[in-house]
Amino acid sequence: MSGSNAITPPVQWNAMFLTYHACSHFLTEGLKLKQVLDWAMFLNKHQNEVDWTLFYDYCERFHLRRFSEALTAICVDHLGLRITNSKIDAKSEFAHRMLHSILEDDDYVYGRSASKWEEKKHLIRNLFNYRWKYEDIYQDSVWKQLWWYMSGYLFKTE
Repeated sequence: MSGSNAITPPVQWNAMFLTYHACSHFLTEGLKLKQVLDWAMFLNKHQNEVDWTLFYDYCERFHLRRFSEALTAICVDHLGLRITNSKIDAKSEFAHRMLHSILEDDDYVYGRSASKWEEKKHLIRNLFNYRWKYEDIYQDSVWKQLWWYMSGYLFKTE
């Protein structure tokens, strides 16, 4: 931000945050085109500043690899993003299904003028209606996620 005294986070941190944040939306309440565009704009500007080996190591560790690859593939194949860095993985067998989910699924939870309990019920419904997101993309169990939801509700840790 030219002419500003604002401190911005490091590019590496931003890459991880954008990926994690978008994936959490995708899994629980629905990902919207806004988050896809955020990733496209980030890659357009910073793709040669990120340590992609480190980025993908973190993605593997935190179950974000398939998500990041699919998100990048959507940006390249459907938004016209040009990748010039050969270390970026822009191919994914899950990109088409993920894009369809982003554009078509009725999974958005918040902003429906619903009560807190209705929102929680919608989150649980999403968990089972779209369990492929956990199994195929996040590579984890929906039952494990259900446990985290329940413990958060019961013990107020959310």
